[in-house]
Amino acid sequence: GTVTAQAGGAPLEGIEICVRRQLDGVSEGCVRTDASGFYELRGLHKLSDFDVYVNDTDGQAFYKEMNQDKECCDGPGDPVDTTISDQVVDFALEASASISGRVVESSTGNPVVGSWVWLVSAQCEFLTHGETDRNGDFTISGFGAGTYYIAAFAEYQGYISTIYPNEQRMNVCHPDIQDGQAIVIGNTEQLISFDFALDPGGSINGFVSDSSGVLPNGVGAARLYDFDGNTLTVFRNWNEDGSYTIGGVIPGTYQVVLTSYGAGLVDERFDDETCPRNSCDPELGVPIVVGPDEDVMDINAELADGAVIRGTITDAGSGLGVAGYCVAFYTSGGVYAAFACADENGDYESLTGLPDGEYLMSNAFWGDVAAEGYLAQAWTDDGSFVACGEPCDFLLGDTFTVSGTAPVEGINL
Repeated sequence: GTVTAQAGGAPLEGIEICVRRQLDGVSEGCVRTDASGFYELRGLHKLSDFDVYVNDTDGQAFYKEMNQDKECCDGPGDPVDTTISDQVVDFALEASASISGRVVESSTGNPVVGSWVWLVSAQCEFLTHGETDRNGDFTISGFGAGTYYIAAFAEYQGYISTIYPNEQRMNVCHPDIQDGQAIVIGNTEQLISFDFALDPGGSINGFVSDSSGVLPNGVGAARLYDFDGNTLTVFRNWNEDGSYTIGGVIPGTYQVVLTSYGAGLVDERFDDETCPRNSCDPELGVPIVVGPDEDVMDINAELADGAVIRGTITDAGSGLGVAGYCVAFYTSGGVYAAFACADENGDYESLTGLPDGEYLMSNAFWGDVAAEGYLAQAWTDDGSFVACGEPCDFLLGDTFTVSGTAPVEGINL
């Protein structure tokens, strides 16, 4: 097909077009348009309907879209059937607003490559982003008129995250994104020279293990908290030796909770304090002090086995499982302790294990609201429906018991 500008019909070069199977969301490839706006995706399987969509505009100020002018790109678009013959899918892209700038290292002026610069709403919704190139330049596009904030993230490169122009944060939403400078932009306005100078931060490093040794890459993680219990950031153990690194740390005093994903292990706050997610007493544990540009090492934990929670999430009307739906578990005192998300059949297993105790379950996270399309409710032992309101009072539900490390089955909602 061909990609052109909706206004004037000029061909657009460098636009990335991708195709994915509607059945399972698996990508079948991406290509970029040539100088005439032409692209061709070849060698597709002939046993599936496809979504064809604009994945990247190469810094040009246009909205992304799917075939048949559908908004891009979460849900399925109108299917493109390749079982019959080759297909032509053209795009005429609508112009959008854009914000451009550069991200550099504060002391040297050298470009920070691979930094993500996010467009954020006043409610701290992350809307879209651009990535810095080898010169440190970025462009964010694909949005309309409004009042926004932008924030640069380069923790993996060791720099402190910053809300424009110079508000440093470990968590840009805490205490308030609006501490940064509001940017007001028109529907197709293109703003330039929104530049960042990032300071290097400290780091916290260590290993997450079980009784058999260091957890595989991506299974272990470290969660950074302040002493008010606010989650600041999460880093998994992606280093080659199986360790984790929390980068871009602002000098200060922190708590670290070591956790896992899908291993049935109980979270632990450093040092040796059992602590499922947010349930720690902030007065306990070992404070971790990070100085300017300091690398703090050996913040390790060997996690113990816990009990995983299993059940099924169904739609009350149809009785069918709700794929991808997530639920949260709380201590009997109402503190968030774990979560789980359902598979394609609606079945779930908690990603972490829980220690002995009494727990509640709800489809509302942190006492807030339920996911779109369903009422917030608390789990009950007899399966009856108990609406918990929004924000949810999940203490209206029943508790279930964890004792030992055997899975707790049948916690259905």
